[in-house]
Order: sequence, then C-alpha cells, then structure tokens
Amino acid sequence: MPLRFLIIGPSPKNSLNTADLVREIEQRGHSASVCSISKLLFLYTDNRYSFFLDGVNVVESFDILIPRSFQKNIHFARMLVQLFQKNNKVVLDSIIGGRDMAGKIFQASVFAQHNIPHPKTLATLSLKSFEKNLEQLGLPLVAKPIQGSQGKGVLLLHSKETALSFFKDHRQDYFFQEKIDLTSDYRVLIVGGEVLGAIERIAPPNDFRTNASLGAITKTHEASPEMKNLALKASQALGYDISGVDVIKTPVGYLILEVNHTPQWQAFQSSTGVNVAEKIVDFALKQQRSLSI
Repeated sequence: MPLRFLIIGPSPKNSLNTADLVREIEQRGHSASVCSISKLLFLYTDNRYSFFLDGVNVVESFDILIPRSFQKNIHFARMLVQLFQKNNKVVLDSIIGGRDMAGKIFQASVFAQHNIPHPKTLATLSLKSFEKNLEQLGLPLVAKPIQGSQGKGVLLLHSKETALSFFKDHRQDYFFQEKIDLTSDYRVLIVGGEVLGAIERIAPPNDFRTNASLGAITKTHEASPEMKNLALKASQALGYDISGVDVIKTPVGYLILEVNHTPQWQAFQSSTGVNVAEKIVDFALKQQRSLSI
C-alpha cells in the first residue's frame, strides 16, 4: 500500500536535500508533500488539538513525518511530533517529541554525562564571569551562535579586548570555545544507527571554518573504528535518528565538535557516492513495518 510522507522543510526547488527525499519516496511508489512549519494551522477544539495543512488534517492524512527545518517554531514541531506518535505514526527524528532538539550548549552537557570528549566551552550572561574565566579557553577563541548552522556567524576573536567587546553585545546569542589549530575536520553521517561513511573537510584559504557551504574542499575519508564508534556514541547519546557528527583529531585523540540533527548531505554524497536519501527512506519504511507488526 502506498504511504504518504510529510516533509517539514524548504521546497524541492530551494533544497537539494528535499528534492533527493521526494524523488526517492516517489520512486518507491509512495507520495511526498513538503511544507514549512509556518504553513501549519494549530486548532484546539472539543478538548483536543489538531494540525491542518490547507484544510487537511495532517495526522489523518500522512503516515510518516520527516521534520527537516523547524527551528523558528520548535514548539509547534514538538506538538506535531507528539501527535503523530500518539497516533502510532513514524517520525524521524522521534526525539523531538520528548524534548526540544538539543542546542549546542546542551550538547556539551550530554557529552560530559556520556564521557564524550569535546572542546572547552564557556557560556554565561555575566561579563564579570566571562572575563574571569576567559583564560581557561585561551586566545584566540571561537564565538559560535547558540542557534546556527553551516558555519554562519562563527567568528575568531584574537584579543581579550575584542572578546570582551563582542561579549557585551552578543552574550544572549553566543557561546565560546577554545580554538584548536587544525586545517580540517571530519563529518560522519549516521542514519538509523548505521554509519554511512565519513568525509574530510579542508578549510578554504584564510578561513578556519570547514563548512562545505563556505567553500571547504571535501573528500572521502576512511574512518577508523575509533572515529566511527565515537561518532555513533555521540549521536545515540542525543537520541537522533539522522545526524551529521563533526569530529576533529588532536594529538590526544578524537573530539566531537557538534552533532547536527538535520545535516546537509550534498558534499558527503558527492564525495562518497552514498545515496543518503535512499538510506533515510529505507529506515523510515523499516520503522513503519515495525509499527505494523
């Protein structure tokens, strides 16, 4: 029986990842609809709530939900996921229904609980505390947006004066990490507990960021068992079904930079030849079969 997928995210015209998913779903004989989280209508009536898309009840009309972009209304997304789960429907990532997706500071706390190595990280709203503890990170230090992706807004602060000035204006929106002197890092892609592979991302000239969207060179990388196990451990600690795990190698071993729950996979796919959308749809259908038993 054909299944109906609902993808929350940008349209196939604006996202190659979305286009990959839609094409893979339709090639299997199923249907796929795409909408932004802002297009959904929440309605509470008669002691229950529902979500509608163009007048259609989404939980009654779709079998599988794949939220890909919802950060601007994460509470809407969480309620939607919970409703799908209550009706015994498949959701990737299902963890959204249990809590908000882990922000980058929260990730650091999870990594500490699971003994996962991570760069030194500092977050505070107090200028006095920031200045007092700045030396623990050293200079230069990296300023990262609490909510951000693809390296956007990530800055390198070279002096104490620059760091203090930046902190005064951005303390609500940024956290800070030690700068590790490397010219590349690794992205490990994981779907449904399976490590699909890894790529090395080499920073462009005169930049310390390794995001492919910013011009980094990518190439396939044969990940060691240690790298695979650590990446998988980090992804599972956060409860993600789909993840891109950023790993760096230092003289003392591997560190996890962060785990992305809606990773972009075009650079990974072009480097490794792995059809990521195929793996995601395979996993979704496997989850659907397990619910039907």
